[in-house]
This record gives sequence, C-alpha cells and structure tokens, in this order.
Amino acid sequence: ASLALKSTRGLDYLLERRVAAVVALGAVRFDPAQAGSPSLALYTRAGEIRTVVTRRVTELAEPKVIGMTSCPTAGTLINSVRDIERGRDVVLVEGVMDAITAR
Repeated sequence: ASLALKSTRGLDYLLERRVAAVVALGAVRFDPAQAGSPSLALYTRAGEIRTVVTRRVTELAEPKVIGMTSCPTAGTLINSVRDIERGRDVVLVEGVMDAITAR
C-alpha cells in the first residue's frame, strides 16, 4: 500500500526500456524509497501477496532487484496461478523486467 501509482523517474526508466505501456495496465507500482523504481507483487499459489520485488533504476548501485527482507522468493509475478483461465496464455519469466515485458 505504500508504493506509488506514479513516479516520474520510474516512468522514465520504463520508457527507456520500452515497456511503459505496463503502467496503464495497473500491473506496476513505484517505490519512493528506491528513487521511484518499478515494483511488482509476488503472489503465493493461493493468490495472496507474498512479497514485493523492485527492479532498481539504473543509477542505483547493485543489486538490480530487491525484495522484502527475509521473504521467500518462490511465487508468480503480475498475477497469481489462480488467475490462469482455460485458453489464456501463460508466460514463464526469470525476473521483474521479463515479467513487465511479458505483460
């Protein structure tokens, strides 16, 4: 709930990566504590948010992706397994930017 729906720097970063259309889909939020870096919910099998992962904007030091401290990393990004419907595409991805690109 503390993540922003808009961020000038976060949007600029997504524009640089040519995936800014994802903002209009409501699939991404922005972390003010990480210079507006784009963030995604990571869902459990039951469809609950397990943690939030953030793809840090270019000017921030490593690591590129961070999550909440001590939270498991197994799960799904963008949607939960429960959102899969017959006849819909499912895309397996490696990380945050792959998930944003796929969406």
